[in-house]
Amino acid sequence: MKKLILLIVICLGSQLSFSQDLVKLDFSDFNDSQMLRRSNLEEFKNLATKADVGVAYLESDEIKTYNVKNGIKLIRLASNNFQELNKSLKFSNSVELIIIDILKPNFNLDLIKCPDLKQFKNLKYIYFIYQIDLKNNNDLQKFNCLPATVKQYYTQQSAS
Repeated sequence: MKKLILLIVICLGSQLSFSQDLVKLDFSDFNDSQMLRRSNLEEFKNLATKADVGVAYLESDEIKTYNVKNGIKLIRLASNNFQELNKSLKFSNSVELIIIDILKPNFNLDLIKCPDLKQFKNLKYIYFIYQIDLKNNNDLQKFNCLPATVKQYYTQQSAS
């Protein structure tokens, strides 16, 4: 009986670890220090906005890095360069935040192979910045293959 209960707990735990909510953030939220503290987003804000964070910009067959001495904690890429996340990156172990700028409606996250995301062992956040009208993109996508410890957020940058 104990083994059955343990099996059920493991199954429920594994199911929960792969279910994630996609949480909306507004740029104004970054100025609300109380909201950031309540939502445990202070570290997220620092990674996304501080100038001294080590960052890698992934472009078509090119990687531009800045502040490498601080370790690459942030990856930025546009939705038309998703496939770059499928490549093995020598700094993947230090990455904590991936920011993806969505440039066109109906983008497809299936271009990224979930097993390749496992190279980001310290990943804490994925942030989708929609630079399109969300009315044209009814199904907001998120990664369903990441552990629940990786929080997923989105913002709409363009006027709705």
